[in-house]
Amino acid sequence: MRVLVQLSGGKDSVVTLFKARQLHEDVTALYNDMGDAYPHVTKYVVDLCNKWKVPLIISKPARSVLDTVKEDGYPSDMLTIWASDQGGYFKGLKDEPLVKLQSGISCCTKHLYFPMLQATLNFKPDVVWRGSKVTDDHVTNGPEFDMFDIPTFCPIWEMTDENVFEFAAENGIRLLHHYDFGVGHGLDCIRCTAWLNKTDHGRVAFTAQLHPEEFKDLKARYELIASELERQAIHQYSFLNELRSVEDV
Repeated sequence: MRVLVQLSGGKDSVVTLFKARQLHEDVTALYNDMGDAYPHVTKYVVDLCNKWKVPLIISKPARSVLDTVKEDGYPSDMLTIWASDQGGYFKGLKDEPLVKLQSGISCCTKHLYFPMLQATLNFKPDVVWRGSKVTDDHVTNGPEFDMFDIPTFCPIWEMTDENVFEFAAENGIRLLHHYDFGVGHGLDCIRCTAWLNKTDHGRVAFTAQLHPEEFKDLKARYELIASELERQAIHQYSFLNELRSVEDV
């Protein structure tokens, strides 16, 4: 059986790869480089696959994320229509936005999901293994599902983050050192301004200390995003306050 493990370098995918090797002989790892990866992550993935003697496929988008964000905008969890592509239709009727934005989902779809899907279809595995858990903020379709007629299996579905860390320690698996900074997940793009949730705590300190130049760029990007969101929020709250101040008729 040809098993393809989606490997990000994060704790969940690494433990998934470890488990796949325990049960199957024909295991290949798939890692995606969007063009703005944390260098320590890419090195870790390559070194780990060499150490475990696992063939590694590295997929890439047609264009680096660094190039496409210049046209499509910075990825954001909150999106105002005036800063998006749709807002461009009314350029003559509004103030120019401070920065162009796109959704984080849209950015990841172009630079992560589609390239990995294409690489998966090209490889033609019998099954795909991925490190998704029911406790994750972003969950998939369950412990087992089909992806374009390819069975997909999530072997650590019932595990928690604590379980994963414990399993790694018990089996002598060296995880990435950014977890020591409190980062709760694997790291993708170093300048990513989306997917900011509770598990993203620690990334700021880690990036600032180990990648100061990229940190300056990340900070400048988010300052623009925050300013644009605040500008639009002022209008929204002004209208909301007016609504609340008028009694129902």
